[in-house]
Amino acid sequence: MILSLFVLQGCTKPESLEPAKYLPWIAAEDNGLVRTKAVNHVTMRARFLPADYLAYREFMNSDNVSFDTVRKSYACGLSFQVSLQADKSDKVYGNLIQYGLQGDRDFLNRSTVLSFDIQNFISLKYKSKTILPVLSQYEGYNAIANSLSFQVVFQLQDYGCGDVTKDFDDVTLVFEDPYWNLGVNQFLFQKNSLTSIPKLKF
Repeated sequence: MILSLFVLQGCTKPESLEPAKYLPWIAAEDNGLVRTKAVNHVTMRARFLPADYLAYREFMNSDNVSFDTVRKSYACGLSFQVSLQADKSDKVYGNLIQYGLQGDRDFLNRSTVLSFDIQNFISLKYKSKTILPVLSQYEGYNAIANSLSFQVVFQLQDYGCGDVTKDFDDVTLVFEDPYWNLGVNQFLFQKNSLTSIPKLKF
């Protein structure tokens, strides 16, 4: 009985965490908010970005605004970051942003698509429906890390601004690679993981 109680307590997720512990917690794959997949030596990573995290990031760089006020602006969206990364020494994918380009015009076209057409290659599958992002941003290419990333926001009625309804279910983030021959990639985020995230406390 004592052993069973110990195991149960060890598996219970904390209700709240201070920033120093919260940030590593949401970044740990074991907690269900990060999904990783490797194809053709390219690592794709999908991260769920909780409202508390997004609000904290903005709050720390803002003046004369409360954390709760900032948090309200993020509460109703399901936010994700999608990133691609490859080793710079890779003979094929050593420069992701230049991969397969034939000239300046190709580069301009690619930059336009990555910046303004994200809804054409990142979506959400929910209860057999395809949901397009209501907001999207190309976060750019990091030459040092040879990585690029996108941030997308979806709205689901069942999500209820974080106070989920009984009908809320698992969601699948879909990345349909437009340029790197990585195919269609799906990242499952389970309901339990999305609804049992610790609160951020100061």
